[in-house]
Order: sequence, then structure tokens, then C-alpha cells
Amino acid sequence: MIRIPDRPRALGKQALNWTVAQVRPERATMADLRACYRILLGRRPDKHGLDTFSPKVRRQGIGLTELVGYFLSSREFKERMLDAVGAGTGGVERVEVTEGFSLYVRAGHSLVGDAIRATRQYEPHVAERLNELLAPGSTFVDVGASIGFYTVLAARRVGSKGRVLAFEPGPQNLTLLYLNIYGNELANVEARQLAISDKSGFLLYNREGDNGQIAPFDGRTERLALSDLVPSATLDEALAAEDRVDVIKIDVEGAEGLVLRGAEKVLRDKRPRIIFEFSPPSLEATSQETGVALLDNLESMGYRFEVISAGPRRGEIVGGAVLLNRFASGGSEHFDVLAIPHS
Repeated sequence: MIRIPDRPRALGKQALNWTVAQVRPERATMADLRACYRILLGRRPDKHGLDTFSPKVRRQGIGLTELVGYFLSSREFKERMLDAVGAGTGGVERVEVTEGFSLYVRAGHSLVGDAIRATRQYEPHVAERLNELLAPGSTFVDVGASIGFYTVLAARRVGSKGRVLAFEPGPQNLTLLYLNIYGNELANVEARQLAISDKSGFLLYNREGDNGQIAPFDGRTERLALSDLVPSATLDEALAAEDRVDVIKIDVEGAEGLVLRGAEKVLRDKRPRIIFEFSPPSLEATSQETGVALLDNLESMGYRFEVISAGPRRGEIVGGAVLLNRFASGGSEHFDVLAIPHS
């Protein structure tokens, strides 16, 4: 609220000028322009910058707040701030992994990035099994590709005659995914920002460290303050043009039920093997589906299951009931499961 001084009539012109100053935004001066360069960019103005901003200051009457905003949003200022806090690389580090390739990871991403930085590998039991399932010329689909560990692993395995389709909704993860495709010079990968679900449209993506969860979007824009709006599609839609699909990996933080409900045509027609995380509590929270229902649906389409592990039961094929019993008694948050179709 604008406060008018007491007795404005007595102050006359002084009071009027004071009141106008509170209503009208402060105009930038040439001294302010030079100060922006000196304080925000740490250098003298260059000719191009002066030619750009001088007319705005002298003729257009740009406000001081707007002028400062130009500088604060500039790439030069942002890079200077990164250097000032010792993060000139953006917190991104390139790591050589034991599988024979390199990955860009971001420090502080505890579930993926920090694990790879510490051990030079990621889920070695799953990586080994995936290598066994793929061959040169295979088509691999990575649903919830994250930063691209499995995307890169598969792309190297299937070779130039193979194909990898990677789907990742999270903007931060997508940047690293693109960077890892670029850094490994992969020409056989197609990556898309897409949340795979049981219907096409738009979903909220809620970032949680190096992972994230999808949720329905009800049109309330205030929810976008903490979430990103991302496009969604079913696998049946996303893979409609594919002649073959050999292996699908799904890691979507409890949305596995939604993904599989939108993939029934692909599963029936292409008969891919499916690697997925199985966690009934997460399924119920995100997919509104029980673990029993998910396994029953896959069994009805002719799938059996293998718990992916490095233990003595490696490669053992079981039904849904056995898998559920093992989960109930195993004390683990999730199982890595391979669903195998009957031949």
C-alpha cells in the first residue's frame, strides 16, 4: 500500500513528487547500466552491450528492476555464479564404469549418480542379465531411462543394426541422458521426454533427488510450483511403428502397473522380455494396482517370472504366487524381476 505523507497540501510540490516516485518504477540510468556490468558481470561494458542497452536506458526509459533482470538471467552471469561457488562443471562429473563406457553423473544424486561414482557400476546383477538378453540387432526399450545407464549399455550391445528407444520424463535426468548419448557417440538411440502411462495426455512429474514420480494433473496451476508438466503416452502408442521389440526395461517408481496396462498390444504381438522393479506398496500408491493383479495380468498373457539375482536361484522360473511369497518373506523394498513369455 502506498503511504501518503501527512498534510500533503502543506508540502505542496514536494509531496506530489514524493507520491509520484512511489507509484512510478525507478528508471535506470547509464550509471546503473555500467554498475550492472561492474557488479554483476565483473567487467567493463563492451561495445555490443552498450549499443544494445543504451537506447533502452536513454530513450525507452527502462526500469531499474527490468534492467537488472536482463543481467541476472544472462548466461554470463549464471556461469559466473557457478564459478563463484566452485561448481564450474554444473556439478556434473564423467565416470568410467566397469562395463567399458563412461557416464556423466551429477553429484548428490544418491540413488544413481553417487552409486556410480562410488562403485563404477550400477545394479550389476541386472546389467549382466540384460547383456545376456540382448544381441546385435535387438530392439531395446528403456522406460524411465533416468540418466541413461541402461540406454548406453544396451546401445553398445545391440550395435549399429540394433535400436534403443529411451523414455524419460524428468527434465534434469533428460539433460544427462542426452549428454550420455552424445558423450558415447551413440547413433542408434532415440530419446524422448515422455512419461509412459496407461493413457496419453499430460502428467505431473515430481522430482525427488535423482528420481521422480508421476501424478495426475487436475488443471490446478499452483501445483506447477513444485512439479513439472510432462507429456504422457502409452507404450502401445509410442511403439506402434516398431517392427520388433525384444526387451523392455521399466523403472518408474511404482507406475509399472500403468505402463503395463498401456502396453497390452505390444506384449501380445511382440512378446518382449520385460525387466521391471516389483514393489507392491509402490504399485498400490502410484498405479492403484496390487502386486497380485499385476502378476495375474502378465500370467494371463503367458508370462512367467525370474527374480534377477546373483544368488543360487539365478535363472529359476517361477509363477506369480511364488514370486509374491518370496517378496513377502524377503524383507526387501523391491525385487528386480524378469518376465519371460512362453515360446
